[in-house]
Amino acid sequence: MKKKGMIVSPGNRPVQESGSITSTRITSVPAIVLVGTLVGLLSATMSDPSSMELLMVVALVLVGSLGLIWQMTISILSRRWKVDFFSPAIYFPILYGLYYGVGSLVYSSHLHFTITVSEYTLYFVGLFGYYGGILAASMLPWPRRSVSSFTTSWPPSRLKYAILGILGLGTIGLLYAISRIGVPVLSANVEDVRFRIALQLGGFVSYLINSIEIALVLLFTYALIKPTKKSPVRDPRWVALVLFAVLALMGLGHRRRVFGPLAVAVVLYHYLRKRLGVMAVVFLGTVAFLLLIFAAFLRQTGGVEPDQALFARLVTYETVRGADALSKLVEVFPSQFDFFGWHGALLPFAALAPGRQRLLGDILKEDIFGFGFRGGAWVPTLLGWFYVNFGPAGISFGMPVVGLIIGALYQKMRHNPSVFSITLYSYIAIYYLVGLRGGFLELWPLYVVGMLFIVDVYSRIRLRSVRVTSG
Repeated sequence: MKKKGMIVSPGNRPVQESGSITSTRITSVPAIVLVGTLVGLLSATMSDPSSMELLMVVALVLVGSLGLIWQMTISILSRRWKVDFFSPAIYFPILYGLYYGVGSLVYSSHLHFTITVSEYTLYFVGLFGYYGGILAASMLPWPRRSVSSFTTSWPPSRLKYAILGILGLGTIGLLYAISRIGVPVLSANVEDVRFRIALQLGGFVSYLINSIEIALVLLFTYALIKPTKKSPVRDPRWVALVLFAVLALMGLGHRRRVFGPLAVAVVLYHYLRKRLGVMAVVFLGTVAFLLLIFAAFLRQTGGVEPDQALFARLVTYETVRGADALSKLVEVFPSQFDFFGWHGALLPFAALAPGRQRLLGDILKEDIFGFGFRGGAWVPTLLGWFYVNFGPAGISFGMPVVGLIIGALYQKMRHNPSVFSITLYSYIAIYYLVGLRGGFLELWPLYVVGMLFIVDVYSRIRLRSVRVTSG
């Protein structure tokens, strides 16, 4: 018999869905303090008309926190803790507000100039458009399914063979690339070797190698749904596969390929095992950010010698990336260059062809801004991607689409719970954080979603025995 307030997880383990707010009173304190601080700053700023920039930043962060404020209010009124920190109405708007708000403040103070009101207007248009998208998704009709069918969607035995198959494909691609190019992480210039893999072998080989990332995500899913007394994490075979996948991805020298699956694992744990509180989410988010900075530090220095100045520059660079990108783009588009339109938006699909394919980031880096750094391209970030392709209208119409997509996936997961819907949403939720930093449309997430659909179809197929009758 199921207890009140509980749901049944794939491994037939009870997962606490919501509890008394009194039991989480301590964890809610930081969020309440944050909201109170924002309101206080807003009031103080309004009394000083000269600090308009700070007013814009505080307002942006406050608007980004509306989903958290709303869910906390509902929790207080109902006396039940109903805050889901990985809801698209909470985690993404908060990070969006911090990314563009705090980032713009640091960026303007660092370069000693004031960001124009028109740029802040684009920040707000994008954020309200995103809210409109998730609101529209919540109004779509979603048929509910019984939670009792949750355990039958992805049988662990089928999932195990799917993981081995995907991991095998990625390993074949990796060995082929190593035999032709070498091991990226062992080279003097990691970016150059990765570039040569795509240039000489084609983007298809790169995507084949990166299938190891999908296998790693599914290994975490497998560990969370395996209905056995002995946890798979204690199985040497599972541990060996995870270590192999992590080492293979680290060998590519691409930090995102390693941190992405680890971040997805946190979201999977949140929905399949135990809901995480605010302190856990803040702690894990801070650790993830510092690890990303540390990985970039190691890549530039090649060692662990202390260099506080370099570490501070990397932190500042990641903080101001969004504001810096949009400010640079607004300065030259459309006054000096025309918007790219659909030609720029669909350039990622050219990455599969062999030879050098000049993608949007390469064109911006080389032709527009003339940056001379080696390896990689210049990323426009999320708002910059919409702006450089379609102008302000791209932000006005694109951000609602962003909200609609993730809102629809979230509603599907809530109303039709399954291992597939949770895995799909967990991946897209983390990809949205990558997209916030990089851009909107890429071929890689479409490839991942396609692979997850194939795994879902394979896991649901029922093989029937054929009877042979004698005449």
